[in-house]
Amino acid sequence: AQTAAGQIARQFDAVAATQVLVEPATSQTRSGERATGKIPWDVEDRLGRIAGVEASGGIASVPIGEATITAVPVHDPSAPAMATPQVVATTPGLLDAVRGHVVTGRYFDAGHDERADRVVVLGERAATRLGVHRVDRQPSIFIGDRAYTVIGVVDGMSRRSDLLDAVIMPVGTARADFSLTALEQAHATIAVGAGPVLAAQVPLALDPNNPDTIEVQVPAE
Repeated sequence: AQTAAGQIARQFDAVAATQVLVEPATSQTRSGERATGKIPWDVEDRLGRIAGVEASGGIASVPIGEATITAVPVHDPSAPAMATPQVVATTPGLLDAVRGHVVTGRYFDAGHDERADRVVVLGERAATRLGVHRVDRQPSIFIGDRAYTVIGVVDGMSRRSDLLDAVIMPVGTARADFSLTALEQAHATIAVGAGPVLAAQVPLALDPNNPDTIEVQVPAE
């Protein structure tokens, strides 16, 4: 039992020691907290130039308003009400940065992002709720009256387990269809021991003119 516990502890420490979270700094106002910084759209390219970063990606919640998410275009008033899955937008590298893996299909790439293609990836629990179990026949889901092709289903996501219940689309698509204005976070997987270097270099890489507006959470040395 002690040997098993030791193995679990070492594995947990290895995961925790390679996780970095980046967020804009905030300030308190009368109406609540307001972001004083901004994570750039090309966050993956900027973080990828720093030694020690193995994978990175940005993420933001998508404001869909009153739109509903369904797997069929016909509204059935007699159907039982379902909680609407969260819709998020990510850059292509986020899957690796949060230790996710593809169950079926694929994750979107930089081409989907640049073209603002109407494609989505579903977290495994969201796929079950929407009745999507395979993607070889190019199933679609509807966000409001817009159809989005489901190209993959993902699992894992040990660093963002909430994404298992989410509909995930490219950032470029969210900007074109829902006027997404900013990324909320960036995640990175780093080499063990690179935390102190990242803490110093990430703010400068993301906003060289105002590095104080970027907050970085890194593992202890």
